[in-house]
Amino acid sequence: MKQRCCWRFTDMGPQLTWHGLTRPTAAEVAAAGGDVAQALPKVVDVAVGCGSCYALTDSGDVYAWGAGSKGQLGRGGCAKVQATPAKLPWAKKIEQLSASRGGCFAAAVDATGHLHTWGAGKWGQLGHGDTSKRTVGRTVKQLKQSNVLQVVCGSESLLVLTSDRPPQHATNTNSSSSSSCAGPENQQLQLQQQQPGLLSLVGRAASRTSNSL
Repeated sequence: MKQRCCWRFTDMGPQLTWHGLTRPTAAEVAAAGGDVAQALPKVVDVAVGCGSCYALTDSGDVYAWGAGSKGQLGRGGCAKVQATPAKLPWAKKIEQLSASRGGCFAAAVDATGHLHTWGAGKWGQLGHGDTSKRTVGRTVKQLKQSNVLQVVCGSESLLVLTSDRPPQHATNTNSSSSSSCAGPENQQLQLQQQQPGLLSLVGRAASRTSNSL
């Protein structure tokens, strides 16, 4: 009976984790010493969008469920409803998640510092240079030369915090020292103006603010 009960909350308190996104394989259970709970993926972060939910596991996988009519679930297509958590096959080694609570889009940052966005793109908020929606995560090419440190989805805009990406020929020592600098002089909040999508990082919010003044 215990092995069938895969949807549950455990470790209440500072170590709160959620087990149950998927049923572990026999090999995964064996690798965990026969402990089913330990073999299950553990959620380390959750993002809540406009009718949709996203969960990030300790292995860097992303699961999504809920409303998906605008492609915001990131699984391809525009299924109206996904009633159970479904793994996003393209999402690998993800470290950060953000979802728009007022819009129908989401963003993720992977272990290499690249930004991926998907969902509705009416206002260019996905950063791909157009206003089309994306039903699977797509890397924002304009930021490939930057190391994305943080991403936040607004209602109809997106903000990113970046640092300069070390040259490919740089030594490991140089790369480490560059990434360890956390001061304002080394981390820039960049509003990339080369594409309408990236210009809209604060565009919609700014226009609303000015209209209200």
